[in-house]
Amino acid sequence: MADDDDLGVLDLGLLERSRSDHRDSGSPAEDHARDVSRRRLLALAGALAVAAGVAALQSRRSFTPVPQLAAEAVPIPARTTRWQPSAPPPDVAVLDLRHPLLGGPRWDLFGLGETSVVRVELATGRITQTRLGPMGNVDLSLIPVRRGVVVHRADYGPGYAVPDGGSARLTPPGLDGPGPMLPGPDLDHVWVQAGAGDAARMVLTTSDGRPTPVSVALPTYPTFDPMPDGGGYPLFGAVGGFYRSVPGARQRITTGVVIAAGAYGWLAVECDDRDRCGTVLVDRHGRRRAVPGAADPRVPSGVLAPDGRTAAVYVMGAPATLTVTLVDLVAGRRRAVGMAVGEGQGVRSLAWSPDSRWLFAVDASARLLVVDVRTARARRLVPELPGVRQIALRAA
Repeated sequence: MADDDDLGVLDLGLLERSRSDHRDSGSPAEDHARDVSRRRLLALAGALAVAAGVAALQSRRSFTPVPQLAAEAVPIPARTTRWQPSAPPPDVAVLDLRHPLLGGPRWDLFGLGETSVVRVELATGRITQTRLGPMGNVDLSLIPVRRGVVVHRADYGPGYAVPDGGSARLTPPGLDGPGPMLPGPDLDHVWVQAGAGDAARMVLTTSDGRPTPVSVALPTYPTFDPMPDGGGYPLFGAVGGFYRSVPGARQRITTGVVIAAGAYGWLAVECDDRDRCGTVLVDRHGRRRAVPGAADPRVPSGVLAPDGRTAAVYVMGAPATLTVTLVDLVAGRRRAVGMAVGEGQGVRSLAWSPDSRWLFAVDASARLLVVDVRTARARRLVPELPGVRQIALRAA
């Protein structure tokens, strides 16, 4: 019977010693003290084992790929308001709204936040958030490419390539370079700076990091960082004006300052020899016309709608805050958008839809807004989205 009782005892190496102690004991009092000590040790060992098991179970349940984001009031079924981790990889989470956005156009809108990239598929309402590694306090470029997006560092450091629905990975060395990365003429190419000084050039590079023979030289005396010309080529501000560079040629767009660029052309502020200034719209065929509603060339550049009828420009408000204004380039009407803009924001915080109906913008609170051009009213695109610093749009 004693052997049967031993089966219910947790053996921590004390069992044999207890039996030996019992045989050698000299008095009942000593035996009683040893029994109490053994019972206390066994009870303590059992409690430690249970605690270890609970801790292990909790550790297995504690990991979540992306923290749940607070949802605001929005007519979405309750089952769709949680970010669901995809499997694999564990650093990607998906929020499926189960309905299209803005009527369901086949566009993807990308946003770059502090630690992640967000992709919004407007046609389906599917939102994918992908975590990134450390990026540091450097200037970044967000460039959509075919089946993904590239996050480029302006300090020669490696950036991140994020394939649609996949984990972020470091970009190949061919995509590293100083200064901004610019979108190329198609989704398979980007512009990357190579070299320095007089030898510095923007090289057309494939989205997987292979340089092509196509490149353009940087201007001798640049006054602005290279920026997109709206048609897939670099635009440079330099002594003498703004220049568009294409292989084998450099075209001066204006002797003034470009304040908005787009697929249609460029909006510029020019002044004559008596310092009388006005706004000029220049199309891609070189045709020029004065337009009403002059803008301020001292604030960050805005964006020109693809149809050339509207420009979204920044306006300095009071007290020393930037706001966004829509300028009708036909009638000259100016309509303020009800949003404040954060310090340091610029063209990378604005994006037009291909049909010129919607303007996407980032406000001072890092919220992604959509502006209806017909009303100039701004609203949250998706309340559940995390904060973003810049945006870019990719058409199907």
